[in-house]
Amino acid sequence: MRTIIFLLLVILAFLVIRFTLNRVIAIRKKNQELDSPGLVNVQKNLVTCVVCGLNLPEEEAIIETLNGDEFAFCCAKHQQDFHKSAIKVQ
Repeated sequence: MRTIIFLLLVILAFLVIRFTLNRVIAIRKKNQELDSPGLVNVQKNLVTCVVCGLNLPEEEAIIETLNGDEFAFCCAKHQQDFHKSAIKVQ
């Protein structure tokens, strides 16, 4: 009889500990999501600089439309370099 009571107490303790740990893990995960909203994975439209091939978010790029075609640049210097090379080609 003592063995059965002991086993029941061990099982009860195991279940209480398991429930408590699962609850703590869930609370930590929820707090982590609330504390770091900047780390949420947000899909951004990426464009590629036509000069160097760098991929960057569309809102950070310099977008220019020439003859109906859109060209993306990572910086003003690459935009100027593109225009210089386009003039040489013509």
